[in-house]
Amino acid sequence: MKTIYLPLGPLIILLFATSCLTHRHTVGKGPIGSKGGTQVHDKVKQGFVFWGLIPVNNSSTSVPDNGNYQIKTCFNFEDALISILTCGVVSYRTIKVLEYKQDRIEGFDFEIEDKVTAQVKGETVLGEIVGIDAKRQRVSYLYYNIYGEKMVRSSKPMQLSSLPQREYNNRMHDWQKVIATYKYKVGDYAIWPMNKTYEFGVITKLDDRTHKATIELTNVYNETLRFKVPYLDMKLIDRYEYEERAEDWEAVKEDYIFNIGESVRWEYGPEKFRNCRIISLNDSNHSAEVAYTDEKGEEKTSRAGYLKLAKMQNL
Repeated sequence: MKTIYLPLGPLIILLFATSCLTHRHTVGKGPIGSKGGTQVHDKVKQGFVFWGLIPVNNSSTSVPDNGNYQIKTCFNFEDALISILTCGVVSYRTIKVLEYKQDRIEGFDFEIEDKVTAQVKGETVLGEIVGIDAKRQRVSYLYYNIYGEKMVRSSKPMQLSSLPQREYNNRMHDWQKVIATYKYKVGDYAIWPMNKTYEFGVITKLDDRTHKATIELTNVYNETLRFKVPYLDMKLIDRYEYEERAEDWEAVKEDYIFNIGESVRWEYGPEKFRNCRIISLNDSNHSAEVAYTDEKGEEKTSRAGYLKLAKMQNL
């Protein structure tokens, strides 16, 4: 009888190719490595004969109660070897149910996705646990800062307090309202405190990296200025309030628009005033040359800043 030898090379290639066949089906959030790693919840082997037409066992797997897992169906090395040696008459496949691998810290019952409160820079934040490190005795949690950005922080478990899901939802709803007050867009009108008063202007640029807005306004000399203002210092106003403020500001600016030959009152010192006549203007440095008569009755001239001058009809 003649012996038939199968080529070793193609057999090995076929073996490895078959063993790489894997199908994954994720249910819920599935197992994610960043949430504590992965572990096998259950594992079974299913067998078939006659090229997969007839099952020889119908084993099923159990699944985690939390509804977050992944079903991994594959032909491992052992399954592939049986299938090749029997030319597919007998075949097996391996089914694994993967879930989160959750560390436990002795004395605490925290789990992934639990809701908690914590202190961050003196403020209470609402968090969701995303990692537990029993070796380092640390719990990582995700929270939203005042700008609506997702932040992850690690704390000792005794620094966290558990929060029921319903209470977390209610408090998070209120927190989202607070976050919304610091959401701006280009073209919005805003006010902010400066120099013991409130300035107002139009937002022309937003920098979410530094959390500052560029706001454009005009000063008392009608010059266009731009300031970078922290989001937390700003407050939005509507168009009507902006227009009312702008109208009042135009009236103020009118008081500092002077003409050559105009009579003005000059405050040249604390509680000291002189009646003058403007003889020249220098808008670049916001000053005027004024002529006046001193106590001796002599005609003199001096430089005076616009803000030290007042129109005579306003007195």
